[in-house]
Amino acid sequence: MSDRDRKTGSIAFNGNTLDLDREAFLSLHDVVYRSPAAEGYDGFPIGNGDLGAMAWTPPGSLHFQINKTNTWDDAAPGLFGGWQDAREPDKAERYTSLRSCGELRIEPGLPVFDWMYLTDFEGRLSLSDATATWRAESPFGTVSCSAMITHDPAALVVHYEDELTEEVPRRIVLGRWGSRVFEHWYRFVRREFFFGFADPVVGCGGDEAWVVQETRSLGFALAAKIIGGGTRVSPANRREVRFETEPCRTCAFDLFVSAATSEEAPDPLSTALETVRAAADAGSPRLREKHRGWWSGFWSKSFVRIPDDYLENLWYLNVYQIGSSSLGDYPPHFIGSIWSWNRDFRPWNHYFQWNQQHYTWPLHASGHPELMMPYARWKLESLEGAKEAAVKAHGCEGAFYSDISDRRGNQAATEESVTRNLGATILTAVDLLRHYE
Repeated sequence: MSDRDRKTGSIAFNGNTLDLDREAFLSLHDVVYRSPAAEGYDGFPIGNGDLGAMAWTPPGSLHFQINKTNTWDDAAPGLFGGWQDAREPDKAERYTSLRSCGELRIEPGLPVFDWMYLTDFEGRLSLSDATATWRAESPFGTVSCSAMITHDPAALVVHYEDELTEEVPRRIVLGRWGSRVFEHWYRFVRREFFFGFADPVVGCGGDEAWVVQETRSLGFALAAKIIGGGTRVSPANRREVRFETEPCRTCAFDLFVSAATSEEAPDPLSTALETVRAAADAGSPRLREKHRGWWSGFWSKSFVRIPDDYLENLWYLNVYQIGSSSLGDYPPHFIGSIWSWNRDFRPWNHYFQWNQQHYTWPLHASGHPELMMPYARWKLESLEGAKEAAVKAHGCEGAFYSDISDRRGNQAATEESVTRNLGATILTAVDLLRHYE
């Protein structure tokens, strides 16, 4: 049976409304890999609207980069220039930027994801329940893993199992490696310049590990808890903590990872640890059932069936992506959203209205006005900065929303090419009016 026939078989008209086997229908839009994604830019994006992870499978590990919508590193307030790096190559690195929380690696000890050895492989991003799964078979054994990011508690939940052909230790590494931002797509490289590379504080105890990072404006913590696997934990270096099992042929465990900032709680580390403990107490099966229920409600708000399979796939994948990234304190960035994969690299680091609006325009028509709220709230909270920009850049009262701005409403309004761009203000007003209506 073809996919189109299977789609048609998932839908029936009962004389009043459509009867839809939503899970079967959405499964036809899943992203499926038959060979491993060895690079982060090919990874699977998962998220709960605020906490996100990009997940991929290099030859010797399962790799997650974990990000959040509000782990900011803020520059001093005030007007700034969006293109000044041509004259001051290090200045772009000092602008406000969204930093990554850190990374998690599961290392089986053998190259179980190396395509050179695989006899069978499937990686699947299931849209219906926002879950990523991997299954690999090779002469070294079999590995299976699933990962999701739940809403309550807000945690990355990973279930891992393997059966290998020899006794080796498994390592699970939690850490954070800060880096330069390369705001303009690697346009300049200052080789002696490592802004943002300050050491985090790592720690561990029992079955828990954590990383605490201070930026110029806030602090954030990343915490992990492991259940099963018989692991011991210790610092690996100044930026990583490592769980390690005894050498064995079979292994299974659950991992729970969460993050919090000092703008959310006075003690972000305590909050992150409380979250992973709550997730572990609930257990993977219960969290999975609750997670499936949330996404079932999400998908029930809209439905599209069109003749062009490719466009239909794009529609569902984009709705999934925005549903996974646009429920936090700040809107997802138009490049990478909350799924950057290369440490703190953030191309076109600022919010650019002309680009940002491409994700906001379809939200109401798709039945998801709630996904507009991070953008709408941020724009309203930026009003004072826009008023300041109107006076300083144009010598008049009112509000000037530059095409380029940061998370606190500071506007790029020190360069003529940006200041003369008046359309972004009108487009912002239209966006907010549409949402109000």
